[in-house]
Amino acid sequence: MRRRTAMIGAGVAALALAAGAAWAADAPAYVVNEINVTDAAKFGTYVAQVPATFAPFGGEYVIRGGAPEAVHGGEPPQRLVVLKFPSREKARAWRASPAYQAILPIREASSTSRVYIVDGYVP
Repeated sequence: MRRRTAMIGAGVAALALAAGAAWAADAPAYVVNEINVTDAAKFGTYVAQVPATFAPFGGEYVIRGGAPEAVHGGEPPQRLVVLKFPSREKARAWRASPAYQAILPIREASSTSRVYIVDGYVP
């Protein structure tokens, strides 16, 4: 009986791992940008050019703007921008694309930021 229980447990664990892998592969990815602008005029030139760089990768704005309100922890950034992509691979490809890399120096010269990619949830 113990052996059968162990085999069932191992099977359930394998299914859970397989389901987790499928979930991650099918999950959208979100690029989260926490931004503090240091030169608004220069940053504006970057903002005007960004949508054309992420559209070919299926990217779209989910959150684009200012006025984050802290409800716990430290101070939020001035701006919070979240982009949604069909996958982590698409998000990475956009970030590394020549079109985005060409305008990234404008952002870096006109703001400080923290940027990261997060997998979305697929029910």
